[in-house]
Amino acid sequence: MQVANEIAEKSITLVRDHANLLPIHLKPEQRIAVIVPTPEDLTPADTSSYVTPQLAESLRTYHAHVDEFVISSTPDEKEVASVLKQVNGYDLVVIGTINAFHQNGQALMVREIQKLNIPMMVVALRLPYDLAVFPRSANISLHLWYSGTIHARAGAGGFWSRGDDWSFAGINSRLV
Repeated sequence: MQVANEIAEKSITLVRDHANLLPIHLKPEQRIAVIVPTPEDLTPADTSSYVTPQLAESLRTYHAHVDEFVISSTPDEKEVASVLKQVNGYDLVVIGTINAFHQNGQALMVREIQKLNIPMMVVALRLPYDLAVFPRSANISLHLWYSGTIHARAGAGGFWSRGDDWSFAGINSRLV
């Protein structure tokens, strides 16, 4: 298990952090909204539909006030509007994407949340192509490569300050 954790930590790619949100510094009473799509199989051999995203649960290890909003993999305008109402007023929004490159609704969700002027992190949970759909629309963009527990834990751990010597242990490259 130690090797799997190390691989997950080292595989995380920080694409951009123009707003310098990392490491996250939130007061204990501040709230995080985590939005994740329901995983679905992307190929006939895929088994992603059996995976429960663990991003919110992993973030709760570091911060008590984390609420999860699970959306469909292809949210329509009505679902996007509903989620926007629910997350307005949060202090940070973390939105996970799975195949947003082909799912216009997920890209719409990211663009609409950006309009709320809430600090936002976009985390591609599967394909790196997701981040190309909204190249400048997020304060921070990360790629975790997988939505499972080990990768979610590694990503969540990298978001938080570990004192004066903070570094995102998992960064394998900074692309932009």
